[in-house]
Amino acid sequence: MKDRILLKWYNSKAALRIWIVLIPVFLVVFFIGLQGILGSVFPPLDFLGFISAKKLSAFVRELVLYTSKRVTVDLLLIALGIWGIYVAVKRALYSVLTVLKPSNKEDFVGTVYERLKLTRGPVVTVLGGAAGLMPVLHGLKKYTNNINAVILPSEKNIRSAMLALSDAGSLNKLFGYNFAGTKLSEFNLGDLYIKAMTEVAGDTERALSESANVFSLAGRIYPLVKDRAALEYTTDGGRKITEESSLLCGNLTVKAVGLQAASGRANEKVLELIKTSDAVVLGPGSLYADILPFFLVKGVSEALFASRGIKIFVPALMALKYEPGKPVVSRQVKTILAYAKKPVIDAVVVNEKELPEEALVIYRRYRSVGYIVDDTALKELGIRVVKRGMGRLTEDGFIRHDPQALGRALIKLISI
Repeated sequence: MKDRILLKWYNSKAALRIWIVLIPVFLVVFFIGLQGILGSVFPPLDFLGFISAKKLSAFVRELVLYTSKRVTVDLLLIALGIWGIYVAVKRALYSVLTVLKPSNKEDFVGTVYERLKLTRGPVVTVLGGAAGLMPVLHGLKKYTNNINAVILPSEKNIRSAMLALSDAGSLNKLFGYNFAGTKLSEFNLGDLYIKAMTEVAGDTERALSESANVFSLAGRIYPLVKDRAALEYTTDGGRKITEESSLLCGNLTVKAVGLQAASGRANEKVLELIKTSDAVVLGPGSLYADILPFFLVKGVSEALFASRGIKIFVPALMALKYEPGKPVVSRQVKTILAYAKKPVIDAVVVNEKELPEEALVIYRRYRSVGYIVDDTALKELGIRVVKRGMGRLTEDGFIRHDPQALGRALIKLISI
């Protein structure tokens, strides 16, 4: 019991204050030793001049000055001062870090270094949705904590962004947990949490801000509009479709996409983030479901055009069967520019790694093929093309961007 009490005190706020107080104490010890060393060459430093001339103080002063004339004692005092400062600073920071992130106790120096490095990273705003957003956020969070994930508010988009920015591997299983055998079996914990946090916080933006603190996310998530924005697809036959799944299941080709709530105002904070970020990343993801809807919200195109940072587009690896025209990257870029009505892309980051044939065969059954990178057409648009090996095959047979390779490619382009 006594050992537990001592351990609690050792890691308590009182202990933190003690370590902070000890820092100047060991500084005094260090300078006393340094004064003794310098006194043999230079005139003695009047470091203890603040001590009054009373007898006790004079005695203490004479004792310290006499002792400091011994070189061995001086060296010991210097060594003691340096060691004491190191231990006090380390323990003080350790106490703070243990409270903020108790799981990283072992590699203290590495954790502090990584946190400081990430804090100084570039400010990157990412626009996208669902699965397409995840590899970008996964890759970037190893280089910076200054990430702003901008989404159209929906449970799927919110959950994907939170999972990508979280360091907890168990969060995916936790959010995917469903209450089998109960009245809540049709829901999962992730959707229930998002709904509950939104109700408690008052709106989606506050809920996302609170969630970033609760789960120690490596960035912030912002809704582009206040309310849920329902998409409406127009097919080449003039039909109006509200679900992307209907386009995927039917033999349909999309002609345009619109917002049912077109009057929804853009989040002013998001527009300011876009303007002031060091980089803005679009995609990857479905062109019509995840990227073009951003340009249907008033103010986004203007903010992107006025942005001081580099604007980067990451195309999807595979074209969806309902997309019109040839599966070439330049067509995607031209479609984005047509919706934006402004030059909002400076560079594209594309995959140059050959995709596995066994996976492509499966995709072809669903009339989905890989995008072709047409360099000449892209360069004619004044867009820089960056090629990296970023394609990979997941365990469940899907072709996806490799987060690490994509993150390296993006951070290198941003840092130029």
